[in-house]
Amino acid sequence: MKNSPLARNPRYQDVDIVLLYRSTIFGGSPENSFIKNDFKTYTCNITNEKTNEIWQSNVKVLLTADETLSKYAHSCIYHGADVRYGQRIVTKKKEGEPILIYHTMESPALTSVSLADESTAKQFHLLMSYHFDSDIFLPYIGRGTLRLLMDKLILVPFQQKNAQYPLAWIGSNCDAQNGRQDYLRSLFQHIPTHSYGRCLNTNNLSVCNIL
Repeated sequence: MKNSPLARNPRYQDVDIVLLYRSTIFGGSPENSFIKNDFKTYTCNITNEKTNEIWQSNVKVLLTADETLSKYAHSCIYHGADVRYGQRIVTKKKEGEPILIYHTMESPALTSVSLADESTAKQFHLLMSYHFDSDIFLPYIGRGTLRLLMDKLILVPFQQKNAQYPLAWIGSNCDAQNGRQDYLRSLFQHIPTHSYGRCLNTNNLSVCNIL
C-alpha cells in the first residue's frame, strides 16, 4: 500500500481520491462544459499496472472542479487547448504534490500549442486522450455510446457490405482545417462510400438512423 495514491493527501469526507479539474475548457467553466455530467463520485479498483495486483478495492474517486477542495486533490487535470505556450503551472515539483494530467480530446498537434514548449510539457505526469496508448484512455465519444455500438446487432455482414460500399465515413465537423473535406470529395468520386453525419452526407441518414 505504500505506493498507493491513498497514502497521500488528507481525506475529504468519505472520498478516497479527489481529481480536481483545474483549468478552463475552451475558455469556459468546466462545470458548464461537455464533461459537466462527469463531475461525481465513482467506485474503482486501484491496481499495479505491472503486476496487476489490486492495491485497493472499492475506492471512492471524486472528479470535481470545486477549487475549495484543492488541498484534498491527488491529481489536477488541465485541458490541453487551454494551457498556454510557456505557461508555468508549478514552480518546483515536490514530493506529495498533486499529479498533473494533460487532457486533450483533439489531435495535440492541432489544438495544444503548449506541447511545443518542452518546459511546459515536462510539467505533466500523465496524458489523458483518445489514443489507446494514453495513460488514461478517454475516447471522443458520448457517454454510453461505446457500449451501445458494441452491443448493437450487425444487420449486414461486413463481407457483404464491403462488396458494394467498401468505405464508410461519419463526420460532423464541417470546418476542419486539415483539408480532409476536399480529400473526401475527391475520394467519393472514385470509391463508393456511405457517408453519414452533417458533412458530405451521401445517404440522407444520420448516425442515429443507422444505429
